[in-house]
Amino acid sequence: MARTGNRGRRLYEAMREVIAETIKRELSDPRLSLVTITGVRATEDMSEATVFWTVYRASARDGAATALQSAAGILQGRIGRDLRT
Repeated sequence: MARTGNRGRRLYEAMREVIAETIKRELSDPRLSLVTITGVRATEDMSEATVFWTVYRASARDGAATALQSAAGILQGRIGRDLRT
């Protein structure tokens, strides 16, 4: 996950925003209501990314993790459509 420089930072921030907005506006899973996307890092070729997140209540962490795993395909598709990198 070595992308650095201004372009990399802008891309990571754009990915974070797309993920956060998709969760907020398109996913109706109540387990995601208190999730905050804090950052994104990706491999140089953008084939893999790590999304960093937190949840307001620690007791909701496992449910949120499961919900995010379920939504991974939707989030990947939205990133691909919105960013068109």
